[in-house]
Amino acid sequence: MIVTPVTLYLIRNGTDASDALQKFGDDRLTTEGIDQATKIANILENQGITLLYTSPSKPARETADIISDAISVSVSEDPRIRSRDLGEVNGLTYNQVSQRYSALLNKSRFDRAWGFPGGETNFQIYERAKSFANQLLQISSGRREKIAIISHNMVMNFLIYGLQGLPYQEKMFYLFEGGSFSVMERAANDFGMKYFGKV
Repeated sequence: MIVTPVTLYLIRNGTDASDALQKFGDDRLTTEGIDQATKIANILENQGITLLYTSPSKPARETADIISDAISVSVSEDPRIRSRDLGEVNGLTYNQVSQRYSALLNKSRFDRAWGFPGGETNFQIYERAKSFANQLLQISSGRREKIAIISHNMVMNFLIYGLQGLPYQEKMFYLFEGGSFSVMERAANDFGMKYFGKV
């Protein structure tokens, strides 16, 4: 089988208001976040993007819409690359969480069973990101695919594990900050990181 050449553009959504307010949850993009998304859109404008996937979270969808307007490619939301289900801590400030869940926060946050009460564990996030990675690995259109993906730090690390055939790892290989922009390419059957940075 001839392997379809694929370039992935991994994008962390721009800075959102929850970052600025130091609280857990998804919120609208800040002015800085809109500027970050616009800069990424300008980079992608002439790259020939063929597919655009996004997490359904507010800041990811806003980032995707800004990019979509620039590149004239419709947005596909995929719940497998959504942000973590935070359970009981959604909407709480960092201070409130550190006071109420200090014992949990003192445990290794990379343990596969780690998660906030009522929310997702790390391994559950890994499993859905791996499912999305498997879909990307099955692409066989015969044309060069250039795919932009807007998601979140942990999800994109787990997505990379899935693309590279790695089992769950109790560490993060990359730190995708707000406005991060990275490129992976498939050569033969392997995906490798070609660029990692921030706009």
